[in-house]
Amino acid sequence: MALLCGFGYWMQGFRCFPWLALNFHMANNLNLHPSLLQLVQYSANLPMVAKPLYGILSDAISIGGAHRIPYILIGVLSWGPLGFIPVAREALPTLLACVLLGNLGASITEVAKDALVAEYGQKHKKTGLQSYAFMASAVGGILGNLLGGCFLLKTPPQNMFIIFAFLLSIQLTISSTAREESLGLSQLSHHIFAKKSIWENIGKQLSGLKKALREESISCPLIWIVASIAIVPALSGSIFCYQMQCLHLDPSVIGLSRVIGQLMLLSMSILYDRYWKEVPMRKLIGAMQFLYAVSSS
Repeated sequence: MALLCGFGYWMQGFRCFPWLALNFHMANNLNLHPSLLQLVQYSANLPMVAKPLYGILSDAISIGGAHRIPYILIGVLSWGPLGFIPVAREALPTLLACVLLGNLGASITEVAKDALVAEYGQKHKKTGLQSYAFMASAVGGILGNLLGGCFLLKTPPQNMFIIFAFLLSIQLTISSTAREESLGLSQLSHHIFAKKSIWENIGKQLSGLKKALREESISCPLIWIVASIAIVPALSGSIFCYQMQCLHLDPSVIGLSRVIGQLMLLSMSILYDRYWKEVPMRKLIGAMQFLYAVSSS
């Protein structure tokens, strides 16, 4: 479990490595305008919006009697075409299609890993497993940004896509050799699901989701979180173009600037695991949003 989720979350954080290369490729080689680069970045994140649907599907539909690890395997979609096929990275429509496919795979993988961590933590009373996962993701982000800036000084972006595709193949190998029953998880009964159609299983999961959303303790925080995310503008694409085109920063400097954010994530994960678990979540999130607002202003 430590290897499966540790490396999986590390890869989740390390996705900034090919994304940094992709940003430089779009700005330097495709000469995209900052507004178009920003639009491409957030259009590519559309598969992330459907994460609740992926969770429902993984709960309702078993593959080989398992509900988590097969979806991690499905989600490991490679960035290889961007590295090996020139036309995939030279034409904007094909590039966007490849990135959408990669983000679809990443979304499914993240949902399956989050569910696996939650179920394993509840089953074995491992309260620090989620903190461990966030730490692994932060370490991956630190290395991804740091190495990405250095690699861009010496190698073209397509080589970085190939390197990331190779790492994804390692994750595929690790996930394919793992079995959910070896993790000690209580398997959802396969014969129960066999008696029902797929649509009946999906309908059952949807009704459970609707029932949960009617709970005020769930719906109110959820509305507040969604509203806070929707109101705060995300300007990473514009900031990247400003750093590169106006400030003329070196790729290694841009990568290093992003390392600082990942170091903060790692530090916050360690502090929460050791000292902040007893702090009410409302106070903790409020303090973090206040700090974010002050730093943005």
